[in-house]
Amino acid sequence: ITGCGKNYLDLKPDQSQRVPVSISDFQAMMDNTGIMNSFSSHALGIIGADEYVVPDNRYSALPAETDINFMKRAYNWNEIIFTGGEQSTDWGRGYSRILQANIVLDGLKKVSPRQTEINAYNQVKGEALFHRAINYYDLAQLFCEPFNAATAGQYPGLPLRMEADVTIKTNRANLAQTYEQISKDLEEAVTLLPDLPKVGFRPGKAAAFALLARLNLQLENYGLAAEFATKCLGNKKSLLDFNTLNLMAVFPFPSDGAANPEILFSASVANIAPVGPSFMDIEADFLIGFATN
Repeated sequence: ITGCGKNYLDLKPDQSQRVPVSISDFQAMMDNTGIMNSFSSHALGIIGADEYVVPDNRYSALPAETDINFMKRAYNWNEIIFTGGEQSTDWGRGYSRILQANIVLDGLKKVSPRQTEINAYNQVKGEALFHRAINYYDLAQLFCEPFNAATAGQYPGLPLRMEADVTIKTNRANLAQTYEQISKDLEEAVTLLPDLPKVGFRPGKAAAFALLARLNLQLENYGLAAEFATKCLGNKKSLLDFNTLNLMAVFPFPSDGAANPEILFSASVANIAPVGPSFMDIEADFLIGFATN
């Protein structure tokens, strides 16, 4: 405000510097890990899970802050999770990633790739389809009824945004339509993605096949689930040798795809206070299932 004259604000920016138009522009959008690979939309699912417990004395020590209070209500399975104008970060960030994917998919329709660009074009399109699918999948687990083929057409699903124009009004699809769209995006993505990506924060065929397997397991399409799981393992089936781990390290398991061969697609959830190491314990009944050592 104090550093420039009032005429400065009248200058119009060069639109070519702001609007993505090339394949490399769209790849850069998909490679923005701060948006596409961070704060993935399953925090509520982790908070409400039952393999851990927060003892009463530690629960009472949780900070009384707005971004912690909804976590406490979710941990307790309260009927109302968000109050006083609070918004779900799972929902907001999920739809932010869906918007990014739609911008890329809309933009690619205007690009005529040269022969030397076809692989790059297919890869970024496949990545956008995968990101849209996995975010709709994650959101459906939190905000929709569990899938039942007999009733999926009767229950509400998600608002399916299929374009980048935010002015278009979108009604909420039913649950069957939601899962159909997730499946459609993934089935197209596997025809476009490379078998394995160069870096772990990009999806490849293995990640898409893995999500298709998980999706069809929920849909009770067990034959397809087995088929897609087999195809996933055909692309990547390496296991991490636990004998190589430093068990004294604070984080003994490598979290990046280069150091951990089991990672098919690298994404992370936001910090969740109740499951922090200073608050939670693993549920005793869960630990009983493991043999000594």
